[in-house]
Amino acid sequence: MSEKAVWEVKRYQCDHPMLITFIVHTQNRPDALARVVMLFHRLALNIEILTWTRNAEADAARIRITVEAGSHQSLRIQANLNKLIDVLRVEHTNNQSVS
Repeated sequence: MSEKAVWEVKRYQCDHPMLITFIVHTQNRPDALARVVMLFHRLALNIEILTWTRNAEADAARIRITVEAGSHQSLRIQANLNKLIDVLRVEHTNNQSVS
């Protein structure tokens, strides 16, 4: 294994899982929720909490998703969420450490 590969393995091993909440602001379209949930399915992550609410603006919605992930993985998830078609903005917060 190369030195870079060994460093990558060590970095992932040190990444402690936490409950992380993503707040995804999307356009209020029928397929927006499906696209967001499918992303977590492709990444093989279990969704702990999922809440969908319509904003005061009729054409916008907010999806709140809580998953168990490490800090590096959370940045990757946020980047992938930003790539989705109907997503307007993504925020994330670290809730608590998982033992």
